[in-house]
Amino acid sequence: MFYHDEEQLKQAKDSLKKEASKRSGEIRTEIIEFKGFTVAEDYHQKFRLRSEGLLMDELVSIYPDSSDFMNSTAVARINGYLG
Repeated sequence: MFYHDEEQLKQAKDSLKKEASKRSGEIRTEIIEFKGFTVAEDYHQKFRLRSEGLLMDELVSIYPDSSDFMNSTAVARINGYLG
């Protein structure tokens, strides 16, 4: 779990503690300061969707620019549904 500031860190720790009290096993979730994000290579983007040829053909006709395809919320939702 990533946090941006001290308030988020406190909330994350509180949440983890609350969940731990409900469970018998150890929770192994790490709480780490967010230091940045790196976008994966194009061929990793929407990985599940890329195996669906007909859907990909249709979506590429709608989003011919790869950055528009990658940033589309519609494409993200379809990929999530397929996953």
